[in-house]
Amino acid sequence: MRKGSDHRVCLLTGGTAGIGRAVLLELAAAGWQVVFTGRNKARGARLARQLSARHPGQAIEFVQADLSSLQSVRELAAVVAANHRRLDVIINNAGARIDSYQESEDGIELTFATNHLGHFLLTSLLLDRVLAAPAGRIVTVSSRRHRFVRQTAPWLESRARYEPWEVYSRAKLANALFAFELARRLEGTGVVSNAVDPGIVASRFARNNGWLPWCRHILSSLRHRQLVSCRHAAATVLHAAIADETAGRNAQYYCECREIPPAPAALDPGLAANLWRKSVELSDLNAGNCPAWPLLKPGAPDPSAAAIPATVPPNQTQEYR
Repeated sequence: MRKGSDHRVCLLTGGTAGIGRAVLLELAAAGWQVVFTGRNKARGARLARQLSARHPGQAIEFVQADLSSLQSVRELAAVVAANHRRLDVIINNAGARIDSYQESEDGIELTFATNHLGHFLLTSLLLDRVLAAPAGRIVTVSSRRHRFVRQTAPWLESRARYEPWEVYSRAKLANALFAFELARRLEGTGVVSNAVDPGIVASRFARNNGWLPWCRHILSSLRHRQLVSCRHAAATVLHAAIADETAGRNAQYYCECREIPPAPAALDPGLAANLWRKSVELSDLNAGNCPAWPLLKPGAPDPSAAAIPATVPPNQTQEYR
């Protein structure tokens, strides 16, 4: 985006496959400039080239990133901040279910790191860019699995107690808690934060656990008539992210393009505060590395921080892509 351009810009995580890819295709077709991420560099670069050729004049940018790595997230945020003075939408879509206990390179349980913590840090580091947009939106993809959490603590499960569906459900609850606590902190800023349940989707999701578990998941969903296409799931994400009728709607939970109540735990202020403190601690977020820190610090946010200007990085004062 050139300096002074009025093109709308969206940052989308996990855009190379599944729901994310379907969202990316629709955004590009609607004329949006999109920065999308993925772990597979070759697949992402190829998709960016294809979409750029299909939509000449639009900036479709791919940035390789691993949301489970805090360093990778910081590098991603630095690239986006250097190239964009504003972000109209952030869609926190990337996710994974891990069937055996694993840790990220930071020593954090991998399901929590990938689904929640990476998005918490990314959104926090780029919040000043969203605040610079006329009416910014942040959409975090949760799941109906957040309703099935049996025990809300601890956020970081131990190897001995690891149960993949429980840990995944807790991470999806973290997504919803994050979306709603962020919405509370953003009241009065013009930026909204919402959560989405995309449904059970026929995609590559969870194939990382092997073909047999993935096939069981698909067959079970088909048997219960719960499976939807990636394009169908993407419709709800797009409804929250760019639809005119959802403009200004804050702290909502969307499913099938409708507002529905989340699980009571997703609205628990004590649980939200506990998660927020833990996320700040694990991501090493502070006033020195986060432009929007007054709105994000644990405890009560600073209401005078409602209009935080987007910082301009050194040597980036002339042009923005």
